[in-house]
Amino acid sequence: MKIAKYSMFSSSGLTLVSYLLYLIVCVSAAPMICDTHAANNAGGGAKLASQDKGAVHVLFGLKTPESGIFPTDLFTVADGAQKTGLRVNIPSPDCVARPSDCSDLALINQLDGFNLQPRVTVPFDGDIDPTSVNSDNVFFVELGDADVRHERALLGRRRPRVIGVNQLVWDPASRVLAAESDEQLKQHTRYALIVTSGVRALAGAPVEAVVAFRRFVLAPPYDLFFGDNDLKCQFGQDCRLNEYRKALIDALKTARGTGEGEVVSASLFTTQSATATLERIRDQIKAATPEPANFQLGAGGARTVYSLSSIRAIDWQQQIKVNPPAFQPFKPQYPGETSPLLLLDQYKPGAVGRIAYGSFKSPRYISDDPFMPPVGARAGVQPVQEVDTLYVNIFLPDGAAPPGGWPVVIFGLGGGANKKK
Repeated sequence: MKIAKYSMFSSSGLTLVSYLLYLIVCVSAAPMICDTHAANNAGGGAKLASQDKGAVHVLFGLKTPESGIFPTDLFTVADGAQKTGLRVNIPSPDCVARPSDCSDLALINQLDGFNLQPRVTVPFDGDIDPTSVNSDNVFFVELGDADVRHERALLGRRRPRVIGVNQLVWDPASRVLAAESDEQLKQHTRYALIVTSGVRALAGAPVEAVVAFRRFVLAPPYDLFFGDNDLKCQFGQDCRLNEYRKALIDALKTARGTGEGEVVSASLFTTQSATATLERIRDQIKAATPEPANFQLGAGGARTVYSLSSIRAIDWQQQIKVNPPAFQPFKPQYPGETSPLLLLDQYKPGAVGRIAYGSFKSPRYISDDPFMPPVGARAGVQPVQEVDTLYVNIFLPDGAAPPGGWPVVIFGLGGGANKKK
């Protein structure tokens, strides 16, 4: 697809001249520009006069997630607390009839972008040959980091990274193609999903673009809408829609020469910041000074650090009741083994010098529900829900410790009912 841009002014623009030309364009070029909203509001797949009624088209609607390619940043809102500067805003269904869907969407609408391995949907107005779909005619194009703290990287002449599709599913009843990205996408990154004429209708002809899509990405001169925010908002234009339109046009320029055939539809979306919360929790923990571990867990606060040579037997009792307290013997989990915590010494006799039993305080960020309160991916501070006391068994090597201390290995077995298993 050839993308044409008609630049008539610099970015500063002359507002008065822009205003006069806006009036001229809306009168003389109504079918090309001022009618764009009407064409899209017709559902994207409306049979317009200049559209081949015998062809199969990719729908391009802007009103609902089902009326065009999804995901799309059309269903987001600006949010300065988020790392990407936006937040998902998918319309809710009838919450009386579909309460669980509404609950799920309420959680999804707190995210600052879409899934890192999204299940995309592409609606058509006719039947396609699903065997014609491949990563050359349906694919993702990486456009750059969406973190608002970073300057947007310009791809320039560098060829963009392209990701194919996998797990294709065609639903003949709804005429919707579903696919998944062939690999995980990067977090807080913008992507374009491109569909080309390489996809074939059931009769074998290439699928085509609807007129609404052509008008949306080709109607000149689009700078009249995008060059002056005050102008485009003053005259009833949807500011976010115009921003999306310009970004989609730029994405198509970036994707030029990629894939087979001509572009017949496209969507622009941003992936979520998947690790932002964990990164801030990590930074909070590293910045804090923890209490020293407690190794006085014996009766009357006795120290619970023992040399291996002083231990004749270990009698483990597992607590099975709180009020009143009740215990049962803990059985070793290994055939023929009587002291499960001495297994390390079996692998290398003399390796273990001491065994210590201790505890330490650890902040917990998930409530008992379990639930982690949502915070902004950029500015939010995750609150600590509880401070738990965690217990640990430590095996200290025999001999003198090196100048920097013994290396530490944290090892958790299996996930059984207790730390002894």
